[in-house]
Amino acid sequence: MNKIRNLTLEESVHVSVMSEEGFLCCQITSKVGCSHSAVVKIVQKKRATSSVVDKPQSGHLHVSTSCQDRTLQRISLTNCNLTSPQQICIHGLGLAINRAINVALQLQANSFGTLQIAANTSTVELVDDLEPEVDDEEPASRTRNNSAIHIKVYHLFSK
Repeated sequence: MNKIRNLTLEESVHVSVMSEEGFLCCQITSKVGCSHSAVVKIVQKKRATSSVVDKPQSGHLHVSTSCQDRTLQRISLTNCNLTSPQQICIHGLGLAINRAINVALQLQANSFGTLQIAANTSTVELVDDLEPEVDDEEPASRTRNNSAIHIKVYHLFSK
């Protein structure tokens, strides 16, 4: 019996081509040198997706078990109305945009998956009142635009 191994892309394409040409799975197995189940999986994948290329994985690691996830969801659903409002809004203007983003991300990271964030950006028109340096001059005003961010932090499992 053959040792279990991953087929290369070239081998997968070769299996797919041989299958389309009418070769039986046992014939493909002996010519390519892989297991029967590997050939069957590649043929099924080709039929389903029209490709033998693997899609890239997200790489997201699951730290908790599904039982822990259900427990956290149940706790967050139970407690969402007891101690906190349904949502809060964090506004950042100009240089405070980075700080607003960091605060929102820290809230989300420390919430065990119960908080979600949604951000919108805008441009705010500001009016600066300029004081004259000499008493003889009149005060002036200057209008300028500044970037702003508005981050809504809300419970993911709200009722």
